[in-house]
Amino acid sequence: MYMVGMLQIQAYRATRDLKYADRAALQLTAYIKKLQQPNGLFFHGPEFHYHWGRGNGWVAASMAEVLKSLPSDHPRRAELMEGYKKMMAALLKFQSDNGMWRQLIDYEYSWAESSCTAMFAYAMTVGVHQGWLDAAGYKTAVGK
Repeated sequence: MYMVGMLQIQAYRATRDLKYADRAALQLTAYIKKLQQPNGLFFHGPEFHYHWGRGNGWVAASMAEVLKSLPSDHPRRAELMEGYKKMMAALLKFQSDNGMWRQLIDYEYSWAESSCTAMFAYAMTVGVHQGWLDAAGYKTAVGK
């Protein structure tokens, strides 16, 4: 999700040609439909039914970046925002006491993983700064 979404939204930022924003939004919403689970997290793939921390981190960062630049009246914006907010709320539930998230997010015996923690904190910070997320709850999570 990150590679294609980011490439397309960067092209949109550079050219203002809506076809690039459309491609980014289409790709992300297709993955939301296919891989986002009822708990808000994403499976690693259709055949891989686990919530890999780093994989979910790329999803979170990509959604935050695309939403930052996607026009407010874009037809896929609401669907993308819904998937983003659902994921952010789920992540709050799985944050460890030490402030980090795990290699397998929902498996308490998995080790703390720094790269997914950084990406989740980034995605939450963007959401707070953009006014999409409640500042109090998410600033606490990022501060941990």
